[in-house]
Order: sequence, then structure tokens, then C-alpha cells
Amino acid sequence: MPKQGHFAKSIRQKKVNQLKVRQPRKNSNVINEDQLTDFMLVRFALTTKKRVDQHSQESMQRLLIEILNKRSQDLLDLSMVMPTLIKELNSKVPWQFFRQVSDNWMIFQKFISRELPAVPVKKQVRVVNNISREILDEIIITNLAKKVIGITLLNSPVNNGMKKMMENQMKEAIWYEGKIDWGKVRSLFSPLPFILDNSLDQPTKDWLTELAKS
Repeated sequence: MPKQGHFAKSIRQKKVNQLKVRQPRKNSNVINEDQLTDFMLVRFALTTKKRVDQHSQESMQRLLIEILNKRSQDLLDLSMVMPTLIKELNSKVPWQFFRQVSDNWMIFQKFISRELPAVPVKKQVRVVNNISREILDEIIITNLAKKVIGITLLNSPVNNGMKKMMENQMKEAIWYEGKIDWGKVRSLFSPLPFILDNSLDQPTKDWLTELAKS
């Protein structure tokens, strides 16, 4: 499935009840490595559908795929993966994606920490260094602030020191009592239309377009 530069197609297109994960053979307790992602997607759909609202399911499924693509063979370090992943996705998704990730992070992290090590693959995948929602939100607002300032100053001759100061001021503007003020985020991004990548597959385009309108 697609990795760098593109979201993989979501489980919605496959339909959970049609997605087949080969069952371990009687003489084996493992599944093939290339089935791990599909296995986890099915588990996510089955175990979280009542706790993650319908509008966020697509985003969290796609986030799951992206995170699994960044694991090493037998290790997933969330404190290393998430800052890198959020930075990469910041230019590819509308801000509403990060709101859904933030709102559902604790449910999502609990799921992946519990379920990934339990997947019957040849080498167990360990999940280490969970991060709190507060830390995740700090990573998110840092990247959102950089995005707003980057777009605002496009082609403007501003030195790095001034740019950094503006980014810090932006972070303070959208951070209120230890939480992200999503109303202010919406106001900041409303004049900045989300630019869709035309190279994406149509289901992904449809998802991002709908997400940007929410």
C-alpha cells in the first residue's frame, strides 16, 4: 500500500466485513508480516467503533496505517514516530485532521498499545514511550503555528529570528489553559484554503475535501 507522500486507502473502501485476514494455520501461531496492517485495521474497527465517533473513524484508520508504516520490524516508539509523522502530515491534511486525532488520542493510543503486541506475527512488536494528549497537542500546535506563519510569510524576506518569534506568538494565541483553542485555529486557517494534492487517489481526495469543510 502507498507509504511516503500519500495516505493509504482506508478500511472504509474495503469494508470491514469483506476484508479477509488469513487465519493462522493449525501448525502455526503466526500471520504473515504483510497482513499486520489489515489485521490491525480490522481490530480497530471492531473494538473502537462505539467509542470513536463516525466522523473521526476515517482519520484514525488512516493515522493507524501511517504509524504502522513507520514502525521498525519489532518496535514502535510513539515518542519518536509521532513528532515526525505530524510534521510530515502537516502539509498534506487540513487542520481538522489534527483536531480529530487530538480528540481521540487516548482511545487510539490505548488500542495500539494493547493490540499491536498481541498480533500473532513471527516477531512480536513492542510499543514503547506512550505520549500524553498534552504532549501530542503541543506537537500539533507547534506544527500548525509553523504552517500559518509559513503561508503568511510566503516569499517575504523575514529572518529566522523574527520568524521564530512569530511562531511562538502564534502558539500562545491558540493555546488556552493547557488546551488547543480550536475556535481560534479555525479563524486563523479560514482565509487559507486547503490545497488538495491532485496526485492522490479519488477516495483520499473525497475524504480530505469533506474533512476540510467540517
